[in-house]
Amino acid sequence: DQVVLMGGINTVSLFQADVAHVAAEAQRCIEEGQVAGGRFILGSGCAAPRATPLANLRVAAAVAHGEYITCV
Repeated sequence: DQVVLMGGINTVSLFQADVAHVAAEAQRCIEEGQVAGGRFILGSGCAAPRATPLANLRVAAAVAHGEYITCV
């Protein structure tokens, strides 16, 4: 059986935090959400407010696609 988990970036962080914070949080979600042999869907905690900065949405997508490297 294959497991798929869904988890997300805190909605307030996505809306108010800077790009670096959103990238780090997205990376953390992915690392903590992946299980052996399973998959992970990255999203926001519950929704993305209409005024969420486009740069924050883009960086979250880039992290999910492995196109953004964060330094921890």
